[in-house]
Amino acid sequence: MPDIPRLDRYRNELAADLPTLPISQALLCLTRLCASAPDEDSDILFLPQQRAVNVMKGCQRWITADDDDEEDEVELEPAMTLLFLHLAPILQSVPGSHWDFMFDVIENSLDPEVRPRTFAHEANLTICSQNADLTDAGALTTVARTLKLVALIEDLASSNKSLRTDWEERRQNVFSLVRDMASIKLGML
Repeated sequence: MPDIPRLDRYRNELAADLPTLPISQALLCLTRLCASAPDEDSDILFLPQQRAVNVMKGCQRWITADDDDEEDEVELEPAMTLLFLHLAPILQSVPGSHWDFMFDVIENSLDPEVRPRTFAHEANLTICSQNADLTDAGALTTVARTLKLVALIEDLASSNKSLRTDWEERRQNVFSLVRDMASIKLGML
């Protein structure tokens, strides 16, 4: 896909607005921003580095906001996972709390204690004592994006010392969650 200045401007406008939006408008903006992202193989820059940092701050603000609207927060984490796939390469050399936040979202997406809360609103799932119904399309999409993000972080951390240090602290727990999820027999759901 060629670089289209108008699309680049649109992407930057969305990213500039995103940190100031209320949580009720966040999902639409996240969806539009992700839809405007260039292909992975493209040489087109998704966002400038400082804009990407500000987007991460906006995402953190929504999740840590003291709003009572938990359903909006729940819908944001799966959308954020897709956004993180685009932001991680841009932020790989920028240390900060955004990495801990990204790792928290990854763990929430994989953790069986959190996953039922995360997807229960999507399809009135029957939740087992340990796991959400991973046959649900929304849950599978989020888990697939999360696993792709984990693979991307592994790749980025292999060539970036500061990211590797941050990732090593959380890596074991993330891979334990992946192992536990992979060991579940579908017949037990």
